[in-house]
Amino acid sequence: MTLKIFGKATSLVAALLVAGALGGCEENTYRGNDRSAEEVPESPPAELADAATAVKEADPAQVYPLPMGRDEFTKVVSSDEACSFRMTSSDFPVLVLTTGGEGEDGAKAVMKANGKLFELTPATSSKDKIALKADGVRASVTPAKGDDGLREATLHFQVDGAEELGFRGYFSCGKLGSTS
Repeated sequence: MTLKIFGKATSLVAALLVAGALGGCEENTYRGNDRSAEEVPESPPAELADAATAVKEADPAQVYPLPMGRDEFTKVVSSDEACSFRMTSSDFPVLVLTTGGEGEDGAKAVMKANGKLFELTPATSSKDKIALKADGVRASVTPAKGDDGLREATLHFQVDGAEELGFRGYFSCGKLGSTS
């Protein structure tokens, strides 16, 4: 009898701990990270600038890639077919690139840092790594081997005068959705 009561009490305590731990899961309101994101007002679209302008007003060590909405990255990449790197599987992309679709002048990429969009051009790449550059900025994406769907990847990002930063996230290619 004592063991039955102890077993039920242990199950109840475990259930309460799990419920308490999961209680804060819906509180992340950063734009693009989860279903609660619609509660956060949209920020105005970033201006398009060259990379040097985008990073010159900030301490190079404090410049990080930022998520971009479709209304932002389509200022540079207009193709519906493109590749993107995201910090999480459901976040907005921090890097969008294309090999140049109809009406485009070849390969293009766009990132956002310090509240400004900037275009990157291809640098030396290999089949395992996509390298990009702009004035004072270098970036590269190394997707994990696998199918062409959403796959894990690493983004390396460096601004002149700062150390190289590495980010793990997700890389995918295909038709860009309305929240891509």
